Amino acid sequence: HLDKEHSFIESIDKLKEQAEKSRELIRERLLNRIISSPITRDELVSYGFDIDAELPPDSYIRTILIDPDDPDVVRSRPSISFSVFLLAVQNICLHCAPIKNFLIFQRPEGQLVLILSGKTERFIADSTKEFIKNYQEKSLEIPYSTNTLGISTIKLGIDTIFLAFRESELAVDYRFIQGKNSAIYYEFATKAAGSPLPQINDDFRQIILSIKTAAVTEIGNQITQFFRHLRESGISVYRAELEIQKYFITILNALEELDISCKDLGINSQSDPILKLNGMKTLIESENWIREFCLLASEKLRQKRQDFSEKTVYAAIDFLHEHYAKQDLSTDILSYQLAISPGYLSRIFKKHTNMTVLEYLMDLRVEKAKELANSTDLKNYEIAENVGYP
Repeated sequence: HLDKEHSFIESIDKLKEQAEKSRELIRERLLNRIISSPITRDELVSYGFDIDAELPPDSYIRTILIDPDDPDVVRSRPSISFSVFLLAVQNICLHCAPIKNFLIFQRPEGQLVLILSGKTERFIADSTKEFIKNYQEKSLEIPYSTNTLGISTIKLGIDTIFLAFRESELAVDYRFIQGKNSAIYYEFATKAAGSPLPQINDDFRQIILSIKTAAVTEIGNQITQFFRHLRESGISVYRAELEIQKYFITILNALEELDISCKDLGINSQSDPILKLNGMKTLIESENWIREFCLLASEKLRQKRQDFSEKTVYAAIDFLHEHYAKQDLSTDILSYQLAISPGYLSRIFKKHTNMTVLEYLMDLRVEKAKELANSTDLKNYEIAENVGYP
């Protein structure tokens, strides 16, 4: 009888533990429901949620979305699971929250949501400042990834929580402009007026010129200038992303004109780098990636031009060896045969042979004249005519 009683008590304890876990799970699902769409107090009560205790009537509320900046880095760590990482961040938030009236829970997307509530807007504003101050000090203890905080405006009533959360999401998106590990207020993120950007069009022209001339230093300077214009313009995240896409497509088109495709750069298709660029979380990441891409393209262009100039010079030399006996042979005739400009031919010929075209032709004729003088009985004037001199 005692054994049965002991076993029954153990099973009851396990049931209580399971019930508590289930209650926490239901509570978390309900809170995720609150931030995703409007919900009434009666509906919350019907779920068994003690709404008056956690969110008193007529409360002012504010949501703070805590979004890891580098979740993939955390997930790649064998020593820690992502769920443990989130629990560590959640524990820090619990210690940083300056008030009792707050809720914190996890989202299925791998984020944390903090809901502050209070009787006055001033109270919420002061509590927010204190939380951010405490969090920024404590967050230094978190390894592997920083977190960006998206902070909504202050609203009245629980039926506005989902609107506040939407503002928090939009604020986090502004990380693209402001950078990682930031606390971003929705009001700040929406100040972007979308003003015209006259400098940007000029930036487009300059980068094309720099790429076509393969000026490595100038390419880096042009990219730096373009992104500085974006930061200083105060435009919206959407507008900034759009301008970056246009800028990058301009670069791709310029490379296509120079007969350099994505495949030449080891990239499967033109859409791959655009998809990669769209996955960037900040302006700095986008700037660094475009700079690396352009420097790679510039090196490829340099190699291609080097190969082309070498082939052209070899073709020029072959032509000279074949037609050196023609008395009217000149740089102009040679460049016409090779379908390039005389100036370009002179430049690359000098670069590869350390001689001008006419110097090379004169040396070639003299060598041919020596051969004829040593191997034939031709007179000097006959040898001269055979090598192109009247």
